[in-house]
Amino acid sequence: MACILDKAVEGARKTHIMYGCNLSYRQFQAYLGLLTESGLISLRRESDVEILVTTDEGRVFLKDYKNLKGHLAT
Repeated sequence: MACILDKAVEGARKTHIMYGCNLSYRQFQAYLGLLTESGLISLRRESDVEILVTTDEGRVFLKDYKNLKGHLAT
């Protein structure tokens, strides 16, 4: 889920995120549902294209996740 949030920080298409995070369509849909329900990612339309964008709350989550991951790696 962190990979999805990271790829969507600047806004990205679903397929770009799926390939970038090496996820199947089924996996992606499951994670997207959780992230959307949690308010960590939002969907916007730009000229008939759906763009996923990490919300402010999602950015905070991602920052905390990276910080925790850094502490566990040492």
